[in-house]
Amino acid sequence: MYRLRRMRINESRCSLYFENDSVVDDHVREIHAELHALIQQRQRHLAPERNLQQDKLMCKGILINAFQKARSQNPVNLLRRPDNPIAKLFKNQHTYLMSLPLKALILFLFFVQFVQFVAAFPNDAVMVVVNEGSGESGVIGDYYAAKRDVAQICRIRTSETESVTRDAFEREILRPVADCLRKNSLQDSILYLVTTRGVPSTIENSLVSVDSELALTYRYMVTGIFPSQTRIENPYFTVSGNPRPFLRRDFDIYLVTRLTSTDLVDRALSAQAGGDFYFDLVSPQPSTESDWAQQAAALLKKAGHKATVEDSAREPQNAPALQGYASRRSLDAPNVQWQPGAIAIVLDKDAGRAAWSYVTGGVTGFGSYVADPLQDGYFRPQILFPAYTSGFNLAESYYASCRYLGWRQVVIGDPLAAPYAKAPAKAQASAIDQATGLPEIFAGRRRAWLMRKYSTSREAVELLLRAEAAESRGDRGAALDLAAKSLDRDPYLEEASKLKARLDPPAPEAAAAAPATQDAAAAQPPKPAPAQETAAAPSAGMAEPSLDFPVRLVSRTPIEYPEEARAANIQGVVVVNLLIDENGQVMKAEAVHGNRKLVKAAIESVKRWRFEPQLENGRPVVSNYTLPITFKIK
Repeated sequence: MYRLRRMRINESRCSLYFENDSVVDDHVREIHAELHALIQQRQRHLAPERNLQQDKLMCKGILINAFQKARSQNPVNLLRRPDNPIAKLFKNQHTYLMSLPLKALILFLFFVQFVQFVAAFPNDAVMVVVNEGSGESGVIGDYYAAKRDVAQICRIRTSETESVTRDAFEREILRPVADCLRKNSLQDSILYLVTTRGVPSTIENSLVSVDSELALTYRYMVTGIFPSQTRIENPYFTVSGNPRPFLRRDFDIYLVTRLTSTDLVDRALSAQAGGDFYFDLVSPQPSTESDWAQQAAALLKKAGHKATVEDSAREPQNAPALQGYASRRSLDAPNVQWQPGAIAIVLDKDAGRAAWSYVTGGVTGFGSYVADPLQDGYFRPQILFPAYTSGFNLAESYYASCRYLGWRQVVIGDPLAAPYAKAPAKAQASAIDQATGLPEIFAGRRRAWLMRKYSTSREAVELLLRAEAAESRGDRGAALDLAAKSLDRDPYLEEASKLKARLDPPAPEAAAAAPATQDAAAAQPPKPAPAQETAAAPSAGMAEPSLDFPVRLVSRTPIEYPEEARAANIQGVVVVNLLIDENGQVMKAEAVHGNRKLVKAAIESVKRWRFEPQLENGRPVVSNYTLPITFKIK
């Protein structure tokens, strides 16, 4: 008798109409003045032809928002409050016929659904990236932060264009985002980055996705090196079965999604489970993509979901609300009803052309590409949809189905959307490492990287990390003092030298004089000493490596002449074989020729050198070099 027939929104209220034409109002103005402002703000961004589905989403969003505002209060007291919309609904004269047990049951179901929705994934794991050079970016970012109660907003300033150069990406997007994370010690606690419409989406020339590159920001902060211009394997990619929960201790990346409209936020907030799944194969011809879709449908059916596979190129007709959709054609979105929380992908290189039609058509999430990702770069439906229906959120589901990072994928939608989440996720505590002052997991990874890079002591590295933590806090004096102590332990720590120079740059006169002095010294080759003088007074020695490499040497530490060898007048050539990894780091240095008293000094220094990695077909590879080092006594 009191089945909900329709919802309606006007300037000040969200109305629920029942089949007996009775109406119950939540009187938003009286309950929450800020919700009234929220409605007006949303109406400014809606097209005049706002449809009934959007009305429903908005009304449901208002009810959920009312609960969100008071979620920290006792649930029982919340439901008893006379000004809450659900209590007002049940006190209305048209609902007095409902029995008390029925009222209690409906309240319980609504509250369970709300708690599951709000607490499924903690919002303190999200940071929103807003481009202050774009008004649209600010509107979407602020709207999302307000609706999700997200505290962390990183405001950058870059161009409003769709594409950006590699240099501009690193200077105006990557580094500012990394600085936002460092400044507030958020390296570990943030799991999801949310970019907004107005932040560039493509990097020029390489045609890779800004979002997919930003997923590697954590590794950039650990190593100080950005693995640009090449795609890399996604550690969260799931080959078989359901993915693991995305936890910081297990993964050193961020999951990055993009919001292109405020509608995506509202749909995520009102996401519901229970819709059907539809796979449009276009034709019965066998293909890898068709096999993936068939596998996805089989897994969904096995889990109790309704899945349809269509190979006749017909769009779904009179279909119930769809929860998931995959197609092999990059046409506009099909004219169907989408379940709030619906996700979709297009298995075609031109999927980006159809992205906006899917977003405006009603999906909550969409997998897109900025350029051809090649077949093995497609989102895999047999991973995406089963993961989503197993309770993983939108970001986890899409990234688990994506093989590469630093590539061409874009995930559109709210990362926290999770209509199938069954239990609240526990917030991940981010402890501070006492030895360094940095987040614990991040500190462990950066410490291990630096110790391996320089083959140096833990003490020297921890002093450097403490200096970096002090710099992030704005404590310049402490950072300088700790950097100096780190250099006292190991004068070859390049990061400590750079930090010190950054915080205490040399005077202009000294900076101008230093290069001139170095150039003058370099211009005068050392004079060979007479043989008898060398034998009689071996007062100094030098080691000269041959630097004829096919790749550029980025940094090197000087090779010191061993005191014992100098005193014994030992000279000669040491030949070292180097094994250099994809990051340009010396993995192995092995002497194949030379006096053993000279070999040790050569090996200890060369292991700290850094190279630009060798490229094959545009991708860094492991390489081998032979390095002769000449030891001579002056």
